[in-house]
Amino acid sequence: MQLADAVQQLGRQIGLTLKLDSAGGCRLVFDGTLPVDIEAVEGSVAYLHTAIGILPTSGAEALMRSLLEGNLFGRGTGASVIGIDSHLGEILLTRRLDMNKTDYAEFAAAIEDFVTHAKAWIDRLSRKTSGSAEAAPDFGTGETFLRV
Repeated sequence: MQLADAVQQLGRQIGLTLKLDSAGGCRLVFDGTLPVDIEAVEGSVAYLHTAIGILPTSGAEALMRSLLEGNLFGRGTGASVIGIDSHLGEILLTRRLDMNKTDYAEFAAAIEDFVTHAKAWIDRLSRKTSGSAEAAPDFGTGETFLRV
């Protein structure tokens, strides 16, 4: 499915006129506070991304540990990935989609899953006022390894 078609279909489903801009992007704002950018990058690849926090200027070791633990096997991120943008000073959640292998139902489910994880991380990072490590949000329901 083409990203432009998926975005238009999403718009119809939620009652808005949505389309990609001239740069191949679209911003959706969930609950009036969570901006999620959808961008076509090259070929059939699209990205979802949003800022989930601000990089601290000092004392970031516990935070970085927590973010890396959340990335491990997607335990706290689902199919998304946490990264940092040093230029903007932000912590980002991103998700890559291959639109050639994604139908509309999968696209809508990916956005819903992405928003769920983004909200959980934003909430967790906003409550983090001390230097103590806090466990990454756990969305998993079972073990992460196959047994042979």
